[in-house]
Amino acid sequence: MNKLKLTNAQFILLCFSLVSVLVSIILTYNQILINKGCKPLFENNYALHISRINKTFILILLTSFLVINYEFKYYIEENENTNLQIIASWLTFIAGFISLYVEFKNNKDDFIDKENPTI
Repeated sequence: MNKLKLTNAQFILLCFSLVSVLVSIILTYNQILINKGCKPLFENNYALHISRINKTFILILLTSFLVINYEFKYYIEENENTNLQIIASWLTFIAGFISLYVEFKNNKDDFIDKENPTI
């Protein structure tokens, strides 16, 4: 891939990540409704499925960003910033993987409490 295609791919991935943030905001609002005792937008079981799909989607996005960062390494002069960006991509990928693992370890009954603990 050339540099322009990589930049375009990065832009598209950023747009997809905004969709993921929107889904997370909706799930958090659902949690607020539950905590207030109001009728939630989604039942726990459905919210769990949405959250699992969203976290899987996030992991796919993070993997794509990691690949793009490795590809960019070939187009720019190798320097410390390039390596730091790749390290940052690996760390976010690991965090996304751990988040997805925790998501799948949750059972349906305590999804809300483990996903968004309240103080």
